Amino acid sequence: MRIGIFTDTYLPDINGVATASATLAEELARLGHQVFVVTTNLPGRKQIEREGNVIRIPGIVLKRLYSYRMARPFSKKAYDILKDIPLDLIHVQTEYGIGMFGRIVAWIRNIPLVYTYHSLYVDFTQTIAKGNKVVNSALVRLVTFLSKDLAEGPAEFTTPSLKTAEALRSYGVNRYINIIPNGIDMSRFNPTAASRARAQDFRREYGLMGMKVLSVVGRVGQEKGIDFLLRCLRRYVDETLDEKVRLLIVGDGPYMPQIRELVDHLWLSNFVIFTGRIPFERISEVYQASDALLTGSRSETQGLTVNEAMASRCPVLARCDPSFAQSVRDGETGFFFWDENTFTMRLKQIFSMDDQAREQMLDKAQSENEEKFSPLRFAKEMEHVYKKALRRYW
Repeated sequence: MRIGIFTDTYLPDINGVATASATLAEELARLGHQVFVVTTNLPGRKQIEREGNVIRIPGIVLKRLYSYRMARPFSKKAYDILKDIPLDLIHVQTEYGIGMFGRIVAWIRNIPLVYTYHSLYVDFTQTIAKGNKVVNSALVRLVTFLSKDLAEGPAEFTTPSLKTAEALRSYGVNRYINIIPNGIDMSRFNPTAASRARAQDFRREYGLMGMKVLSVVGRVGQEKGIDFLLRCLRRYVDETLDEKVRLLIVGDGPYMPQIRELVDHLWLSNFVIFTGRIPFERISEVYQASDALLTGSRSETQGLTVNEAMASRCPVLARCDPSFAQSVRDGETGFFFWDENTFTMRLKQIFSMDDQAREQMLDKAQSENEEKFSPLRFAKEMEHVYKKALRRYW
């Protein structure tokens, strides 16, 4: 098949949609398909560029949405390039900009459209509304309406988790939803002698030798629940008087000023380290340098940082949420917590595990995740969806 993947975010962007799109393109090519990617251009570049099978279109930066870029919904120059590519179907990964361009191209050519709904946008409305309840309520209604509307048209519709599918059902989406977890290349996170050495260097760089290291990795947004994690950490420190615990906040985002203010308010300045953004190729060092990855988010659709941490053999302590049910089996492949009390209990449990129990849990987490989220399995399941979409046009 000749497949066009249309997405507003792609490598070198660091986010779940960009990573999933790149993984899918790579694995489909390995299966023998021709894959063409249409995406936004890199910051500062104002011309349409083609690099092999990747076509990049200039876009505007959405500063209030984590500096994501969005292109115009139609580009004649890009369409002229696509005229010479006889696509069999189009798979859109985003809703507007490039995603809308993909819908238009599919309609003009009368070829199947496949659409993946990646993000629960209702969890982002508070960031845009900035505390205005009336604006937030209006945005939630708009998002649910548009999500339902966009889901109805494509030949096939997919989403990466049961949690997202159930949310779409609550919006009124009645069509069949293919649930296909995003594939993850676990090999780039698997520990090696060299990566373990780099992890120790990372600890030395941040003064963490001999410390109990906790990490939060990713975008710093209100929906990520980092404020809740800080209150949980305060409870843990008050109860245990543990002076050796350190929390790394790895990343940046619009909620960072509020998080810094809360750290000061909770008297946690001696326990929290802000690393800022770290290049994607170094993220495995963070996981391997950590005694546990924390996540307080309830806005994830799959929770890729949890999968990455497990591949890196880093224990996971996650706020209980359906998005992590595919990865975390409480007490077996990781741990869930519900409130400040269970956070403290679980964290003490992680720190007190003997080597044998810890290694058994990490072995199980690593092997189960490699099986469930195999990139090849991801591509084959999506290939099956493509074949179903094509049959609708026979």
